Amino acid sequence: MSITVFRGLMNKTADVYSLAEVFDGQGGWTESFVLSMTAKVRVSALSASDRKAAGSEYSEVTHTVYTESVIARGDQLKIGSLWLEVLAIRNPSLESHHYECDCKEIQRETWES
Repeated sequence: MSITVFRGLMNKTADVYSLAEVFDGQGGWTESFVLSMTAKVRVSALSASDRKAAGSEYSEVTHTVYTESVIARGDQLKIGSLWLEVLAIRNPSLESHHYECDCKEIQRETWES
């Protein structure tokens, strides 16, 4: 697949949140997720077995996210109302023209978004 064709498949924009030390307002520091960049991405659809398993209380809903941006393990992605945690990153072509990120959905409380 050519690079130009691949770029055309990036049909979503993700806000990328990375863990950083931030001033806590009381003279100290705390770790918090802060917006670090936006990235063009493509998100894989869930498979039928994943949808059925997602009804279980303890199941994890996973996606593969494709991007050209350098995203780190542990980052959180916000794509519309969908929140994902990056679990692993692969460089499938070994040429760094795109990355595949294994992610799991995060259930956010409404006050957190």
